[in-house]
Parts: sequence; structure tokens; C-alpha cells
Amino acid sequence: MPTVIQAQDTITRSSTLIVSGTQGVGNYTTIGAAAAALPASGGLILVREGTYSFSTTATVPNKPVVIRGCGRGVTTISLGTNAIPAFTLTGGAGALVKFEDLTVTGTSVSGQTAVLTQAAVTVMFKNVDFNGLDKWVDNSGGFAVTTYTDSSSISAATGINNGSALAKQAFVSNSQLTFTTDAFLGFLFISASNSVISATGCRLQFAKGTVEGCVMAGNITCNATGVGGSYGVAFTACKLTAGSATFIDNNHSWNGSQISVGSGTVGVAIQGQNCVVSGSSYVGPGVFVIESGSADKNVYSSNFGFAGSTIIGTSSQVVTPTYSFAVSGALATGADDSIAWLPGLGGEIDTLRAFVKTAPVGSDIILTYVIGTISTATVTGTIDTLHIVDGTFSGSKATTPIFIRSDQFIGIQITQVGSGTAGSNLTAIAR
Repeated sequence: MPTVIQAQDTITRSSTLIVSGTQGVGNYTTIGAAAAALPASGGLILVREGTYSFSTTATVPNKPVVIRGCGRGVTTISLGTNAIPAFTLTGGAGALVKFEDLTVTGTSVSGQTAVLTQAAVTVMFKNVDFNGLDKWVDNSGGFAVTTYTDSSSISAATGINNGSALAKQAFVSNSQLTFTTDAFLGFLFISASNSVISATGCRLQFAKGTVEGCVMAGNITCNATGVGGSYGVAFTACKLTAGSATFIDNNHSWNGSQISVGSGTVGVAIQGQNCVVSGSSYVGPGVFVIESGSADKNVYSSNFGFAGSTIIGTSSQVVTPTYSFAVSGALATGADDSIAWLPGLGGEIDTLRAFVKTAPVGSDIILTYVIGTISTATVTGTIDTLHIVDGTFSGSKATTPIFIRSDQFIGIQITQVGSGTAGSNLTAIAR
């Protein structure tokens, strides 16, 4: 699992203010007043249980602040029908605001926003429930904003919208995000793990990052026009369901993932080089398009399946890993995977073949193809067996497809030779 880099929570806890809707119970009755009262070093605002109706935005000045409720659904900020941001972050150098253990709810009125940014800022969301909103984070000013979201539920028409192409980053873990208009726009980097990001009919747009163990739905565009630097998004053990998906520029990879696209002229389009797919599948009826012409160097492992779809573009190569073993001289039985074992190439094999220069007489040659772990140099399982029949020079068979990872090896064991003439000079192949 990729490490979701967590921002250092450097907010000083020596200054703690309590907000309560009941006069005289806490220090303040509004979050905005408490935020303004904190010293320049920042501090912690504890918001007591209850529903707080907002008619104006709560402005959080440029200071490190934690705004913590008593739990989702216990501390609730209600925007009612007011077309306002719940919080306006003035931001600035080193600005950090963290929201924890609370709910922000709206009535889907245009302009209802959880957070509006006015300068560069790092924003953290942990165990929050934001729902019924027009926007989650409004960064239309295009500031260098980084967001961290963990163990949260976010529902809004638009997720995070960005203006100009600055260094904007989003980190998401263990969360459920649901959007209906746009999700992540104009991001340089995104890291997501163990989350569901539902943006059906919406744009998910980012240039670089890692996505692991996630379910993502939307119109996925893995590039960001105008953002410099190298590109590349790695999807691992993901399920991507898209109205359309375009992977532009270089170095994207998919491993152990499923890409599913519905009806449309183009399902997935790749425009770039060095995109690698392994252990994955693409399900149509969308069309799989490769658009880089002669410069294209994309690689699709043999275990990348195209189901019910059309492939356009011929300059990419489909790589079928081939493992070849050679045993010279007369054959003998034994655990001969030590004769030659080969490291996995990160691809699938489904065919076994073998040849000898001298045919066996009296009985078949039997080969056992095995799989093992490189780090311990031990055999962990059997792939299949193959016979070179008595009196013949070759044998072949289709086997159940198996993926050989790069941390595994494949080897052969000669478990039987000809009883009269053993057979000699063996070449064994798996592909």
C-alpha cells in the first residue's frame, strides 16, 4: 500500500478555546469569533455538541488551527439555504487548518461550499461528514492548496476545483467521496488508498500520483494541461468504471486492476509512451484507442484482457513473457528446478512446450513446472506437468493462466525420463 504522506500536525495545543451554542458554557458562541481570538501561534477550537446554523462564513485567519467537534452528526454546522462557504481560509505561508469530528450540511443550493481558499494553505479533514453541498473545496483562485482527507464522507456537486496550474495536491485514504458535476480538477498530484471516489459523468483530472485499492468512477483524465514536469499515475488493485478515460503523456501503469467503460465512441484513449498494463482487464463496449503513432512505446502484458471491446492502434506492443530452460546431455530425474530458474517478468503464462534432441524410449519424459519465492529460493507450488510422450521429440499443452510476479521465479523439475533411453538435450518453454 502506498504511504499517504500525512502533514505534520504542528498546531500548538496550549491555546484551546471552546465554542458552545449555549451562552456562558464555552469561551465563544461562534467558530469565527474563536478563530479570530486565537494567538498567531494558533490553537485548538473545541466545538460542543449541537447544531450551529451559519448565515455568514466563518473566517479562519492565517494561523495553524484545529477545529474539532464532538463527532459526526453530534456537532453539525448547517448552512440552511444560505449560499455561502461554511469556512473561508485566508491562508498564507505555512497555513494549516484541520477539521475533525464534525458534520457540515447544506441543501444543495448553488454556492454552498465547505471551504473557500483565499491563498496557499494545507487543509486536513479527518472523520468528517460533508453533505448536501455545491462545492467541497473552492480553490477557483488557483492557489497552491494541499488537502488530506482520511476516514471521511464527502458529498457535493463539485469536489475540488482549481484555477491556474500550480502545485496542488490531494491525499485521500479510507474515505467515500461522491460528486455529480466535477471531482478533482487541475491537480498536479493525487494519492488515494482504500477509498471510493464516485464521480459518474464527472471529470477526475490529475497528472501524477498513486491510486491503490480504490474504486473510482468518472471521466478520468490523467494529465493536467499547463502543468510542467514528468507525468505518471500508478493504479494498483483498483476498479475504474468510466464514461470515458484518457491517459495523456507518459509513464502511467495499471497492475491488478479492472478498467470498465460503457458505451461510447472512445472508452479509453492512451496518448503517450511507456504506459504499462499487467494483471488487469479492460471491459468494453467502449473502444480502446492508442493514439501516439510510431512514437508509441506502450506495453500491454499478455494477461491484460480486452473483453467486448475494439482495439485501435498497432504501434504498441503486447508483451508475452517467455521463459526458456535448457538441459544439456542425457536427462535424469530430480528436483532440477536448480538447473535453471528464472525470475518473474510480471506477466501471465498459459502455454507449456518442450523439445528433446533424443526421444525417450520405454516411458514418457515428465516435466513439472514450479513456482517459487526468490527471497527464500524455495518452491511454493506447482504450475502444471508436461509429457514428452515415449518415442516423440516434443510436447505442448495449454495450462490454466498464472501470473508470475517479479518477486517470484519459475523453474522445472524432471520427474520422469525414458526407462530405456532417457532422452537428451532438453529445451523447455513457458509463455
